[in-house]
Amino acid sequence: YQRRVHGQLDRWRLTQTPAEGSDDPAKELVVNNYFSVGIDAEIAIRFHEDRELHPEKYSSRTKNKVVYAQLGASMLPNNLMLASCVRLEADGKPRELGKGWEGLILCNLPSYQGGNNFWGTNRLRPFVPADETDGLVEVMGVGGSVHMGTLQVGLGHAHRVSQSAEVRVAL
Repeated sequence: YQRRVHGQLDRWRLTQTPAEGSDDPAKELVVNNYFSVGIDAEIAIRFHEDRELHPEKYSSRTKNKVVYAQLGASMLPNNLMLASCVRLEADGKPRELGKGWEGLILCNLPSYQGGNNFWGTNRLRPFVPADETDGLVEVMGVGGSVHMGTLQVGLGHAHRVSQSAEVRVAL
């Protein structure tokens, strides 16, 4: 455990561009921690909505993790294959999504979902440990709710895609 007293935190601009032919304006948002698409985002929104309806169920970190696990288990089998509906570009280069991936996570912190390190700490080239001040966002994929469950208990890491200064995700 390493405690930081203070420090900088990268902030990311997220531009939501409407589909071709739409009259909707583009939206500019700021992302401080993470952004996800797919199963992780689905579980997170269900968690948020349920917490709004039943705050008494969310009185401790342990209870939160149990509810999150239940929501993930309820998504089995999901069969959402991101490769068929998401295009990814990192630092100007197209990136392939793995076969069977159900989630894509862009994370600006070394910890995620209650303190878990989905990126991992080992130094598999060309990757280095995540750092919230390096000007790079970690891009990773998850294989579904079972894979996310193994990450929650510290068994392995997400599928690493890139550490990039600019990322484009097209849905």
